[in-house]
Amino acid sequence: MGSGNKVISVVEVTSKHTGDFLVIPPSGNRISYQAVHIQRIGDDGKIAEHKSIRDDLSLMVQLGVVGPNSAQYEPLFQAWKEFKDWFDRLYLLHVRSRQMIYCNLLSAFLTEGGTKS
Repeated sequence: MGSGNKVISVVEVTSKHTGDFLVIPPSGNRISYQAVHIQRIGDDGKIAEHKSIRDDLSLMVQLGVVGPNSAQYEPLFQAWKEFKDWFDRLYLLHVRSRQMIYCNLLSAFLTEGGTKS
């Protein structure tokens, strides 16, 4: 979405870790994380500034790089992972529900000949 000279996008990145990522050797793990990108468009129409906000901790956990440092933190770490998994599923359900509603509204609009009484 955009307004004025700013464009914001929310993306979900999904992949499988099959090659070197920075210095991390391939794990074969499936990964999924969300990111927000904010761009400012210059007077020449090109991107003049870019900022991103990513869930790097989640990515590092999925790559197997980050985990609890001691047994005492394991329950907290597991609780965080369970909450994040639950939240991600809820978010996807919300996005898919919105997409389905938009598709149904568009379909109804087109079925009625694109007219509104």
